[in-house]
Amino acid sequence: MQPKPHFLAAPSIILDTGPLVGFLEVIPLGALDLVRLFPQESPKIRVLMASHAGCAQQADACVVRLSERHPQAKILTSDGADFRIYRRNRIERIPIIAP
Repeated sequence: MQPKPHFLAAPSIILDTGPLVGFLEVIPLGALDLVRLFPQESPKIRVLMASHAGCAQQADACVVRLSERHPQAKILTSDGADFRIYRRNRIERIPIIAP
């Protein structure tokens, strides 16, 4: 038996992409954990947004921060172009699954 896929997301990610990817359907299935990043992570998220000025939105910065906190996780995204540019911990490529 294969393990169920498990996903992490912050509320701002859900607000930004939820209607597009159907997050609301997977929350009741237990496949998605909501991680609160605010207010504790606000300073780090602001730094991420500033370091990628012009392309990083709040939701993207939250994904990068989640990647820093969970380095074993891969990012599932339809926005591979931006996530190939973003770096966690300033220098590390972020492992992504993208078309």
